[in-house]
Amino acid sequence: MDHAELGFKLINEESVIARQIQQRRLLQIEQNQNKQLLHMTGLGWYSFKLYKNNEVQTGRYFKKLYDLPLRLKSPSDPSKIMRQSVKIDFEVGTFNYDRNQIRSQRQHYDQILELTIRNRRQNQNPNQQLKDYHYKNGDNMLVNYDKDNLYEYPEELIPFFESNQSKINEQEFNTKNRNNGIDIYIDGMNGLPDNVTICKIEASVIDPNMNEWMDKQDILPNFNEGSNFNPILHDKIELRLRGNEQKENLEKLPCSTVLLRINKAPTTKNSGKVLSIYDDIPEDEWVKYGLWRPRPEFRPNVYNTSYCGPLTQVQNDLYIEKIKRKQISQNKALGLMMNQVNQITQEQGREWVESHLVHNKNTEYINLNYFAKYCPRLGFQVSVDSINKIQLDEQLFYVECIYLQPPDKNGYLLFLIKHADAQQINDQHQDFGFSILPIFLKGGYFNSGQFNLPIVMGKLNENIINGLQQQNPINFINMMIQEKQTYFHNVTSLLIRVRDYQREFKSIYPVSEFTSQLNSNFQMVANCLGSSEFT
Repeated sequence: MDHAELGFKLINEESVIARQIQQRRLLQIEQNQNKQLLHMTGLGWYSFKLYKNNEVQTGRYFKKLYDLPLRLKSPSDPSKIMRQSVKIDFEVGTFNYDRNQIRSQRQHYDQILELTIRNRRQNQNPNQQLKDYHYKNGDNMLVNYDKDNLYEYPEELIPFFESNQSKINEQEFNTKNRNNGIDIYIDGMNGLPDNVTICKIEASVIDPNMNEWMDKQDILPNFNEGSNFNPILHDKIELRLRGNEQKENLEKLPCSTVLLRINKAPTTKNSGKVLSIYDDIPEDEWVKYGLWRPRPEFRPNVYNTSYCGPLTQVQNDLYIEKIKRKQISQNKALGLMMNQVNQITQEQGREWVESHLVHNKNTEYINLNYFAKYCPRLGFQVSVDSINKIQLDEQLFYVECIYLQPPDKNGYLLFLIKHADAQQINDQHQDFGFSILPIFLKGGYFNSGQFNLPIVMGKLNENIINGLQQQNPINFINMMIQEKQTYFHNVTSLLIRVRDYQREFKSIYPVSEFTSQLNSNFQMVANCLGSSEFT
């Protein structure tokens, strides 16, 4: 699709007329783009052998297209018909999933959603004040940053220092010595998501067999230090003595880390007895006897980051974006939650956190769609998994095209589905239907997730495109259905996944509110076939 650029040099007296001319020209360009979207011609085709030696050929491929007409088999001499300039960029991947896991997780999220709705009807959402605060102040930069020289910034603003050097002396941890113990220091957390205000850590120690060696212990932040994104905790767990818990397969918080130190427990010089802060030792002598090790400054080569894995370029870019965020102190964030203006003491903060941040089976997991604002420079990824329960006809070849409507704006994804007769030697195609998905949320965030979208029957004409652009697209489609201008395909649906490129591409997501607005009967399925990228 060709794009035109218009430039104007306006004089004050002619500004009104010039703006009117510019608006008319821009409207004409948009109408021309819509007409081009409606009329498609074949460009080329390519066939890919998915299996080799009974194994899926996974990976990313750049292949040159073949000239039309479409053929069911690859040509014996591709050099005679291959296009030399146009390539297709596609990716093949596999996912291992369990249908029972999908079903149980769907039920879990349905229960959470039901509980959340019930609670919201009874109580006003306490996070609304902080959300409003972020929407008003989220675009303000705390510092100017230099992408090529990250370490020149104040260290308290940098969320990550890469260091793969082990900080543990394994010889100290001799399991044959019964007098050994372990002290675990929780110093803080860095780079937390945008929608975090006040938090706490529930700490427990679990062995490789998932046996819990101690009761869960609440670790609270220091409300007079740190910020909402980089809280300082500086607390300690003593492991001296010894319930099963299933390990959950959850998505990691991107670029969010916990700062921990693990040390051998101190012992007396004479008897070798393991000491504890619960012994009869004055608190002002804890440092002297090694019962308390002060929190080190956050700087390079202090914490081992090898468990975080090697940093990708996307993670490097995301860490830089995190420096730009407007941070507020822990005390101010807590004051917003407690509706207090005065300084809050550590004891007041502890009472509020322990009574409000309670973990149980109904606790809702953090919404990772709000972990960071969408970054146009990084883009997003779309995976069209399959067209579900489509008509079985070996002669029909289905094609799905993806558009961002309106172009270059925070709009929605438009999926246009056509089919062609693979036996015919031409590029003729028929309209099967279309579907839409809003992908941007309030405040500049991206609506990552897995969706099963209903497909609207018939041809996508210019009137429908204008209606989708001028009105709320979901309301516009529902109006068309109610007025019987069109219908949904009875059982056929489009299975897709979209994600902010800053996040992992998971195969299981909670049920989408958008899907339930259009048709509550659609469910989630994971069956990856391919992906596309937008930047």
